[in-house]
Amino acid sequence: IQLGAAWNAYIQKRAAEYVDQLGVSNDNVEARLYKMVLYEEGGFFKSHKDTEKEPGMFGSLVVQLPAKHDAGTLAVRHRGEEKLFDFSNDSDSYFYAAAFYTDCKHALHPVKNGTRLCLLYNLVRVGGDGPLPSLAEHDALCDTLLQIAYQWENDENPPEKLCLALDHEYTSANLAFRNLKGADKARVDALLKSNGFDLHLALGGQLRKSGLAIQI
Repeated sequence: IQLGAAWNAYIQKRAAEYVDQLGVSNDNVEARLYKMVLYEEGGFFKSHKDTEKEPGMFGSLVVQLPAKHDAGTLAVRHRGEEKLFDFSNDSDSYFYAAAFYTDCKHALHPVKNGTRLCLLYNLVRVGGDGPLPSLAEHDALCDTLLQIAYQWENDENPPEKLCLALDHEYTSANLAFRNLKGADKARVDALLKSNGFDLHLALGGQLRKSGLAIQI
């Protein structure tokens, strides 16, 4: 499949946004076209995990092209949690997209009254060493955080608060859990998912008095 440069640039931009929402640094990440798929009336697929189709692949990006149909919901599951992507509303007028880790199971509910046309992209980290991003790694972090919370609770003299510096800069207008980026989002999501901590966001800065810089 040959697509134009403008389309490819748009997909790379959107892929960077989706990868950031997954809690992965979008540096050196590319969306690489794998194939086009067409599901006609009654088309579906059973729950499965995507295999690594090329070195560095850690996720999949599904881009649904405008084509009229009903139903055909994409269900993504992991550790008992399920996210449903129903892109049938105005399916003949808009593009829709979903991104997920390769270690997520996903299934397509049967398509009705039309056709579902999609481009499938591999999310690939280009270059670099070390393990690829995965939900398994995220789950292990959540379990570790929960153990830490138990230890903290049972400590005779535990600290009242712990402060974690964020990597990105935020303003008072956009400081919210939903606006966190990259590694910040990944850390906070893990802390929230562990159910072991009461989290709050706050802005930091410096006050200068008598020549002394005081971190706040």
